[in-house]
Amino acid sequence: MHLPFNDIDAKNRPSLWFLWIQDGMNLACRALWSTAHILYIRQSFRDESYGMSILSLSVYTSIYSMLSHLTEYIVAQI
Repeated sequence: MHLPFNDIDAKNRPSLWFLWIQDGMNLACRALWSTAHILYIRQSFRDESYGMSILSLSVYTSIYSMLSHLTEYIVAQI
């Protein structure tokens, strides 16, 4: 059992061991990012300030947006 296929996986049909590794890395990244954001929020309450500067938050948001659009473009080309 593994996470649902994305468009690329459905087309390429990778082996089961690859899907296990992909799922593990995906879940680990989600857990680590969630932990980082929880720690940012916790520290911001302690400092009574922002946990992340506005510039860093803007760059992070723009990079995430660009990567999501790039991924959609790549999948559409396949």
